[in-house]
Amino acid sequence: TTGMAATFFSHVLRQAKGGAAGRELIEARGVSPEMIERFGLGFAPDGWEHLANFLSSRGVGADLAHEAGLLQTREGGGHYDRFRNRLMFPIRDRDGNVVGFGGRALGDAMPKYLNSPQTPVFDKSSLVYGLDVARDAIRRADEVVIVEGYMDVIAAHQFGHENVVGAMGTALTEAQVGSVKRASKRIVLALDADAAGQMATLRGLETMRESLDQDVVPVPDAFGVVRFERKLNAEIAIVELPEGKDPDELIRRSPERWPEIVRRARPFLDFTLDVLTRDVARDDARAKAEVVKRVGPLLQQVPDRIVQGHYMNVLARRLDLDERLVVSEIRRGRMRTAAHQPERASQSTQPKSRSRSTEDHLLTLLLRHRELTRG
Repeated sequence: TTGMAATFFSHVLRQAKGGAAGRELIEARGVSPEMIERFGLGFAPDGWEHLANFLSSRGVGADLAHEAGLLQTREGGGHYDRFRNRLMFPIRDRDGNVVGFGGRALGDAMPKYLNSPQTPVFDKSSLVYGLDVARDAIRRADEVVIVEGYMDVIAAHQFGHENVVGAMGTALTEAQVGSVKRASKRIVLALDADAAGQMATLRGLETMRESLDQDVVPVPDAFGVVRFERKLNAEIAIVELPEGKDPDELIRRSPERWPEIVRRARPFLDFTLDVLTRDVARDDARAKAEVVKRVGPLLQQVPDRIVQGHYMNVLARRLDLDERLVVSEIRRGRMRTAAHQPERASQSTQPKSRSRSTEDHLLTLLLRHRELTRG
C-alpha cells in the first residue's frame, strides 16, 4: 500500500497539474532530476481524498490505507488523506521498500514536517533516511555521516557525498545507529550547527536505562554515547558545523568544503570536554567545580585507564587545576555513586530470564507445529 502511494505521489510531482507547487519548490531548492528519481520524491496534492480515491481504484480499502498511515478517520465517519499539499519524501528500509513518508509543508503551514504514524511496518526510531541508497558508499568510505533532515541528505548525494544518511529530525536512537553500524563502525554526527543542539539530539540514546543515582549530576548524552560505543564497538565522532549553517545550505553553497569539515570531526569525548569547558572563566571556581561534577561520572564510564587518565589530564589543563585534585574528586565521586546504589547492586545478583532470540522463537514454533518441518 505504501509503495502504491509512493507511485501516486511521484506521478503528481512529475506530471499532474496538482503538483505544480511541488515542482516550483524543488526547482527553488535546486534539487536535480537525478535526485528526484533516486529518492523517489513526490507531492501530495491539496485535497481531502485524492490519495484515498486512487487507492480505492486499485482495490485498496480505506481501513487498510488507514492502518498504513495514509488516511485519517473523520469524526462523523469515513476517511481523508493524511498528507495534503506537501512535498513527499518516501522513507524506505535498508532493502529499499517504502514503509512510510515524511511530508514537508508549503509556505508557513504547520507542522512544517509531518511524518507517517507508527504502523506495523514503520518505526521512525529504528529507520535512517537514505540508508538504502547510501549503503555501498558507506562501505567504500568505511564511514557514515549522519545529518538531520531529508534535504540535508539529498544535497550531500547530489554533490557526490553519498555516505550520508538522515536521522529525520528525531533524537538519535540506539536502533538507528545500530543499523548504520552494520556498514561501518566509524559514525560521524553532523546534526546541528549549535553545540548544545548536538548534545540535545543525542539524548534519545536508549543506553541511559542504567543511569547513575539521582544525587549525581551526569551528562545524559555523554553517558549514552560512551556506553553505546562500548556496547556496539563503534567509534562516534562529532562534526561542529559553522555557526548558523545546516548541511543542506553548507553543501550547496560550498560543496568542496564538506570533505574537510567531516575530516575535522572529533571523538565524542574531546567534543564533550570542549563544549563543557569552553566558556569557563579562569577565576570562576564554582563553574570549575560544576564542570568536574558533570564530567566525573562520564569519565568513570571509560574502561581504558590510559584513555581515562588522558582525559583527566585534559580536563585539569582546560580548567587550570592540579591534575591530582581532579583525579581525587572523580574517584571520590565514584565511591559516592557506589555507596548510593546498594539496592541496585543487590538486584543485579538476582537471576535474570534469558532474552529470547529470533532463533529461539523459530525453534519453539517448529517444536509445537511439527508439520512445518515436513517436505
